[in-house]
Amino acid sequence: MGDDNEPRNLGMGTMIRMLSGNEESVTAYRASIGKKITAIKLEDDKLHISFANGTTLVAADEAQSCCEKRYMTTDDNDLNYYVGSHLVSMEVMNGPSREDEHECHDIQFLDVKTTKGVFQMVTHNEHNGYYGGFSVEFTLSAGGPVVPDAEEIVVPVPDDEEI
Repeated sequence: MGDDNEPRNLGMGTMIRMLSGNEESVTAYRASIGKKITAIKLEDDKLHISFANGTTLVAADEAQSCCEKRYMTTDDNDLNYYVGSHLVSMEVMNGPSREDEHECHDIQFLDVKTTKGVFQMVTHNEHNGYYGGFSVEFTLSAGGPVVPDAEEIVVPVPDDEEI
């Protein structure tokens, strides 16, 4: 069906999220850069990264509309390897799309760069051809355990960086 970076039909959930802006998502992302990672897990199709200051960054695509199925996977078997490192950046990249006569399967990659290296999450959207698009967003919550004297590093984040 054309170039993998070509826009497809967007589902209602994706369009609503695009129109409402992503200021809270950008704020959550930027507040997490440079923080020491204390836990990483993929749970309920969401990436959870906990930090030494007691916060947790959650990355998820929750723009699901009817007639589609969204989920997140990873081929990195040991996410715990990255515990103790610091979050440097994240980058979203379009992946391939597959189609047959009944369904489309779109993929988007989320590369998470840490001071120990990069791990990759994969967001999937299986739909009937009318509900494509992705909307990976970040939320930051407090209330986790705080690690005393945890170092943070300074990682410059350009103002014009797309998240």
